[in-house]
Amino acid sequence: MCGIIGFIIKEEKRDLVEKVMNRDNREKEAEFVLRTMMNQIIHRGPDGSGIYVDSHITLGHRRLSIIDIEGGRQPMENEDGRLICIFNGEIYNYAKLKELLVEKGHVFATKSDTEVLLHGYEEWGEALSEKLRGMFAFAIWDRQEKKLFCARDYFGIKPFYYYHRDDVFLFGSEIKCFLPHPDFKKELNKEQLELYLSFQYSPGENTFFKNVYKLAPGHSLSLEEGRLEIKWYDSIPKAIRCSLGGVAKLFPPMSGINFLVRHSKPLKERYIGNTCLFSERQKRRLLKDYSGNVLPMDLIKEKIRFTEEIDDVTRMQLTDIYMWLTGDILLKADKMSMANSLELRVPFLDKEVFSVAGKIPTNYRVNAKQTKILLREAAKSEVGNITSERRKKGFPVPVREWLRQEPYRNDVKKYFASDAAKEFFYTEYLMKMLEEHKTGKHDWWREIWCIYMFLI
Repeated sequence: MCGIIGFIIKEEKRDLVEKVMNRDNREKEAEFVLRTMMNQIIHRGPDGSGIYVDSHITLGHRRLSIIDIEGGRQPMENEDGRLICIFNGEIYNYAKLKELLVEKGHVFATKSDTEVLLHGYEEWGEALSEKLRGMFAFAIWDRQEKKLFCARDYFGIKPFYYYHRDDVFLFGSEIKCFLPHPDFKKELNKEQLELYLSFQYSPGENTFFKNVYKLAPGHSLSLEEGRLEIKWYDSIPKAIRCSLGGVAKLFPPMSGINFLVRHSKPLKERYIGNTCLFSERQKRRLLKDYSGNVLPMDLIKEKIRFTEEIDDVTRMQLTDIYMWLTGDILLKADKMSMANSLELRVPFLDKEVFSVAGKIPTNYRVNAKQTKILLREAAKSEVGNITSERRKKGFPVPVREWLRQEPYRNDVKKYFASDAAKEFFYTEYLMKMLEEHKTGKHDWWREIWCIYMFLI
């Protein structure tokens, strides 16, 4: 598990820069900026770092060593130096792909999965992405074609952000690594705040920063001669596509906020309502700059259409996969593990496992009383009925009670009265929620916590 960073100087700006400094000085300046950016994500790779800089691009890598500790240093070049790769994650089927590539005449110098990406790109080009199993976000620079190619795994296990404004293009594993770049313009995307208040996280491709985007799961990105192209290379395995019927080809390329299926009606009020923290009416009373530009039903009709043969449970599960899983759970998992330089695995998020799971009839996946039905049945012989039938337990934190206790409540109150809060919210509404929660008139703990986290 690692961290990757890079930025490109586009043609029009490169010509301008060349008038005022020679190539060596320009690359030294770029290297300084790159290393400053890399310092923001040392936690993602404490075992080492590496950089590549030329007159067109910079590539940086922070390394947490997993496979081929000595031979897997990055950025890694192919034999003739034409391709340079930086990579975060792990390719689970790298050994099998390596065998295929060796049969085709490729010669390997290391045991690392990064080198498999390089030779795989030599052999298959952009089609490499479709052959990979694992969790990954990588970038490959073609020095001859002056082309950048990047891809993210099927489920969005590993993060990939990019900043694109005018002649500036930056990319990396975390948004914070963009902050030191002199051409990064730090601007709040206020519309994303409305979505955050609905879902308690930032869904879709957009982020809280203007011009900063997430590369969607199962997507690739190419940048050549200033032209940015994003492709949906296949985020639903073919076996799943067959079992889903027409729904698979109707999934959009995440070119917006297709998560809002979950808010559609009539499916089913108990599920949909629980996902929305603040209603549109509440947001109108809460936000000073409420726009209402993103309305759930309008986006549902525009983005996703389910065929009639797809049952409600499958619709909900697929919606979770494409929205909640990537936008919330996997993001938290990556941030918590990487903050402590730990490798984290998610074994069920494998496209072959997904392929099998997609063929399981709904009544063997979940029913009114229980979830994970087949797994529980399989576990009975090993752990017994008491354990296999035990109800799921989360990891609750007593935030509800904390917010009624003065030391914690006072800190929240301080933020709710701050200038930052006054910029975005009607603070009298915030104070009302805090008071009603304290007295027990209304349980606002989730809403209070959501806004508190935003202000922090």
